Amino acid sequence: GLGDVYKRQVYGSPEYSLWGDENINPEDAIQGSLGDCWLITAAISVAEDPQRIRDIFEIEEKNSAGIYAIKMWLLGMPITVIVDDHLPMERYNEAATRYAQVASDGALWGAILEKAFAKYLGMYEAIVAGSGAHGLEVMTGSPFVMWYHEWLS
Repeated sequence: GLGDVYKRQVYGSPEYSLWGDENINPEDAIQGSLGDCWLITAAISVAEDPQRIRDIFEIEEKNSAGIYAIKMWLLGMPITVIVDDHLPMERYNEAATRYAQVASDGALWGAILEKAFAKYLGMYEAIVAGSGAHGLEVMTGSPFVMWYHEWLS
């Protein structure tokens, strides 16, 4: 059916794993056709220390349910967001994800993290346009403050 074009279960496929063949790399977070560069750049920043990405994923091993648990922060409190490994796929290219891309080494963590953010905010469209600082806060629990300055003429 039409739904099969948009989602594909990647669990059990030997060419994919959460961390890929080369472990966690900042280059694994690859933006797709969704305007969520703020989220992707925040993920890249966090991935500079691979252990910080590992700390976000509470379930990181493939399992029979095909689910992952991601620790996120809401109003200063940790919450767990559960997502499965069904990812939106390109309509005319079922080998490519529609939004965050699967890394060249088969790493799924960028796409799974993006899906968790979509669930956290309600839907994929809700993560279009945002603040990288907010992405860092949700991933790490570190609060941020923005200061606006007037231009002096």
